[in-house]
Amino acid sequence: MSKKIKKYTVKLDKESIPESREEARPAAAAEDNVREDKAPAADNGTESEKKSEKRSADEAKSRKKRIIITVAACLLAFVVLYYGITAISSVIKQKKQDDEASKAVKGIKFHTPNYTEDITQDRVYMGLDRNFYFEDSSNGFRTSYDPETLEEVSDVYRDTVRTITRYLEAAIAGDAEELNGCLSDWYFDNGGKQRERIAPQKLYDILITTDTQSKVSDLPASSESYCYWVEYKIRMNNGTFRDDMGSDGVKKELFAVSVREGEAVIDAVIPFRSGS
Repeated sequence: MSKKIKKYTVKLDKESIPESREEARPAAAAEDNVREDKAPAADNGTESEKKSEKRSADEAKSRKKRIIITVAACLLAFVVLYYGITAISSVIKQKKQDDEASKAVKGIKFHTPNYTEDITQDRVYMGLDRNFYFEDSSNGFRTSYDPETLEEVSDVYRDTVRTITRYLEAAIAGDAEELNGCLSDWYFDNGGKQRERIAPQKLYDILITTDTQSKVSDLPASSESYCYWVEYKIRMNNGTFRDDMGSDGVKKELFAVSVREGEAVIDAVIPFRSGS
C-alpha cells in the first residue's frame, strides 16, 4: 500500500522578509541608537544631583564660615571692650588719686567738690551761725549786720565792707565771676589768682574786723584805703576756694580794700602769718 504525502505550501509576504543582510542592519542600528539615547538621559540626571549636592555643601561651608567669622568678631570686640574699660578705669582711678594728692596741701584733705550742690539742703550747715558780723577794733563794738543794707555798719566803712561781703557771698554761691569782679586789676597784676570755677562754700562764723595798724605797700593811689581781718569757717571744705585750711578751721586773711572812682575794690588778700 502506498502512502500519499500531502504537500503544504507556505506563502510569505515579500515585504516582511528582508531581501538581504544589508536591509536587516538598519533595524539593529536603530535599536542601538535608542539604547545610546537612553544612556545619556540617565547620566544627565546623576550629574544634576551631583551639582545640587555640591551647591548644598558649598552653602553649608559658607554658613559655617560666616558663623566662625561672626563668633571671632564678637570675641575680639569683647576683648577690646574689656581691656578698653579696664584702661579707662585705670586712668580715672589714677586721675582721682592725683586730684586727691594735689588737694592734700600740708596734710589737709578736702571733700569732693559738688559744683551743683544746693547747700541749703544741708540741715547741719543751715543750723550753724551763718550771719555776718562786723567789729570796729577801735572800740571793740561787734554787731551782726544785714548783707543787703549794711545799716549796722558805720558809714566810714560801709562801702568797703560791702565789697568784702559781696566777695564772701559769691564764694557761698559758688559764683567765680562775681567773686573775680570784687578784685582790682592791681590784684591780678601782682600775682592774684583769677578763679575759673569754684564750688559752693558752706561759710559760717563770719567776722570782719577793722585794722587801722596794718598797711599794704605799693598799692595804687586811691581816695580811700582800708585794711580788714576777715575770718570764717568752712563746713566740708572742698578746697576750690580755700586750699590753705581744713574743714571747720579758722585761718584769717588780711584784706586791703581801696575806693577808686567811687567803687570799692579788693587790692590784696593776704593769709595770716605768725607775728601779723
